[in-house]
Amino acid sequence: MNNREIEYKKYDIIVIGGGHAGIEAACISSKLGKNVCLITLSIEKTGFMHCNPSVGGSAKGIVVREIDALGGVMGKAADRTALQFKLLNSSSGPAIQALRVQSDKMKYASFMKDYILKQKNIEFLESNVEKILVEKNEVIGIKLSSGISIFSEVVILTTGTYLKPITYKGSETKHEGPDGEKKVVNCISEQLKDFGFEMKRFKTGTPPRILESSIDFSACKLEPGSNLPLRFSKSSTKDDLLAYNEQLPCYLIHTNEVTHQIIRENLHLSPICYKENIGKGPRYCPSIEDKILRFPDKERHQIFLEPESRDLDTIYVQGISTSLPIDVKIKLLEVCLVWQIVW
Repeated sequence: MNNREIEYKKYDIIVIGGGHAGIEAACISSKLGKNVCLITLSIEKTGFMHCNPSVGGSAKGIVVREIDALGGVMGKAADRTALQFKLLNSSSGPAIQALRVQSDKMKYASFMKDYILKQKNIEFLESNVEKILVEKNEVIGIKLSSGISIFSEVVILTTGTYLKPITYKGSETKHEGPDGEKKVVNCISEQLKDFGFEMKRFKTGTPPRILESSIDFSACKLEPGSNLPLRFSKSSTKDDLLAYNEQLPCYLIHTNEVTHQIIRENLHLSPICYKENIGKGPRYCPSIEDKILRFPDKERHQIFLEPESRDLDTIYVQGISTSLPIDVKIKLLEVCLVWQIVW
């Protein structure tokens, strides 16, 4: 869409951010008959999984099914773009069993983009939002970085990690989003403070990716999917799901004492340890530094090697999220396997 064409246009709802939450907000608003403008930095990366390309798991798997029951999109996308379906805790009772899907991050984003483009009440806008427009304590719209204003009495913020983000690699810090994205939203945070909102920073950690072609998988434990009829969405049919014999495997390795010693010797280089107010991390997905500090009696921790896409030669190293410097990350990985890291 040409930005000039929507100058002074008014919508029922403006959604800022094209990630998981923004997609659901825009789509359910559309189904309710609302005229929606979905603003994202990159239409091609709508729903793109910058971190772990997976959907579901313990607790979150239930949320995905709840979203589907409410008419959401995530379950449909997960079913149709899966690389592997896995029933977690299958040896335990049904109360703690959970479905987890390893997604193809490229196909997932493509599915979400195409799905939204088919919705009659949603207009895509690829742009950066400079600020929220407010008059007499009421939201009236937003102003784009291009200087163009568009209007709505409802503005939904789903900016995620693009709202004044900071990335850390040891002592190196940058104001950028995932994958070095520079077109981030920096002004809205200050606006929210001025409106009286209390701001808190949330810390996430992302592991380095490694080239699949450089891994010796014979040294890893095979972790296949579950040979069961599994799906997230009640609308998914057998034809929508990847057959078990076509699913890709994941692999399991472990840290060891050498790994732990490298981390202990370099804790002073991690902002998680030396920098105050860096933010609170996710409860069930701690960084490897946190694991070593919080569980000093543990001799090893699990690391899962997970495919990211059939179109990529990259593997996600789940379980080794870290803010340590690059050279230390390389040492950590080399003591488990010899591989080539992708930055």
